[in-house]
Amino acid sequence: MGLSIMENKITEVLNAIEQDYEQRTPNSKVAMTDAARSLAGGDTRNVLQFSPYPFVVQSAKGSALIDIDGNTYRDFINDYSAGLYGHSEPVIQQAIIEAVKQGINLGAVTRYESQLADVLVERYPALEKVRFTNSGTEANMMAFATARVYTGREKILVMRGGYHGNAFHFSAAGDRSNAPFDFVYGTYNDLQATEQAIADCASELAAIVVEPMMGAGGCIPAEQGFLQGLRDIADHTGAVLIFDEVITSRMCSQGGQGIYGIIPDIMACGKFLGGGGSFGAFGGREQIMALYQPTHPNAISHGGTFNNDVITMAAGLAGLRDVYTPEVAEHFFQKGTCFAEDLRGIAADVGVSLQITGMGTVMSFYFSQSQINAYTPPTPNQSEALAIFHMAMLERGIYLARRGSITLSLANTQEDIAAFKAAFSEVLSNYSDILNEVAKDH
Repeated sequence: MGLSIMENKITEVLNAIEQDYEQRTPNSKVAMTDAARSLAGGDTRNVLQFSPYPFVVQSAKGSALIDIDGNTYRDFINDYSAGLYGHSEPVIQQAIIEAVKQGINLGAVTRYESQLADVLVERYPALEKVRFTNSGTEANMMAFATARVYTGREKILVMRGGYHGNAFHFSAAGDRSNAPFDFVYGTYNDLQATEQAIADCASELAAIVVEPMMGAGGCIPAEQGFLQGLRDIADHTGAVLIFDEVITSRMCSQGGQGIYGIIPDIMACGKFLGGGGSFGAFGGREQIMALYQPTHPNAISHGGTFNNDVITMAAGLAGLRDVYTPEVAEHFFQKGTCFAEDLRGIAADVGVSLQITGMGTVMSFYFSQSQINAYTPPTPNQSEALAIFHMAMLERGIYLARRGSITLSLANTQEDIAAFKAAFSEVLSNYSDILNEVAKDH
């Protein structure tokens, strides 16, 4: 299939799928049009947007979403890993009810935050002391700031293609909305290139920031030698090693640091740890976190009206202590690993060139003949192929991210998994000619 012929075919197929989608979701179309009157861009979270428009949810329960047109979807986004418990975990619901009965917006210390801190410190080796924020973005921002104060330096090493929240996304082109820190850019899973990037400024380096698995950058797991090399650089230069575990904190019983056996100086986390509420946390070695003691001569001021919001604190505590125990976390990770292997087998049986990256219950799909071990921006054809895949799965009642990623929740049943596999096989079979042609170009 020639390039221009393939591009025309992709456009034709995508247009047909989108027309079918519009016929199924007329109320969502009207609602999104109405929303644009007062919401800039028609929504308030860009990752939820897709062409021609996103469906609007009416209700959710367990692993199911129901839109305002009455369509039901099996949720395999699960709020981009934040929705680990699904949409109606009874233990968390009851914890929230009991907390709210005692008051909302108390503006005072409660028992919840120290109890949640105890559980976090017990679970993650990096956390000797911890503080709470309202999001992973804030957690990373405070981790960066802490490293700068602790070291007295300014430069922060990040990886191209990395994402550490709305103010810290480092695509190849950069982003004008990033916070104005003094960034130095390394290359994920390329230690030599990263060392070269800091060759002239190692003594000025405050922090080295890395995700044990690059999340929004494509679910790319770090290579063991790369993470160990960053640990060694931090030790040699005096920089603070920061693990962004906003996503990987759900992996096994101790997060990414436990899988790799490499302990950072500071850990930033968020998402599922709030039990479904708006949540972030950062913490690390006691010597570093001592900067938050009010009596410290160089004390850091850290505020936040909702840092100890009782709803989030109660939900996070109940979820982590009573539902997502270390044993459950280990089993859940293996469930995701087996699911990914099954999907690879389906792709091989159908004869589609598909790479699946990720760890455990978080994964991304690439229509490519080459293995993916670094941040790889999609080509225009790749993006349109992912759009076809996304819309075709949605047509079959499977909700996944437009960029071709999924995360599992504890609420995803074996029936959900079977339905995903059946839809996956059918979609790959139906569009194999287009997907394989795109894979040659990636």
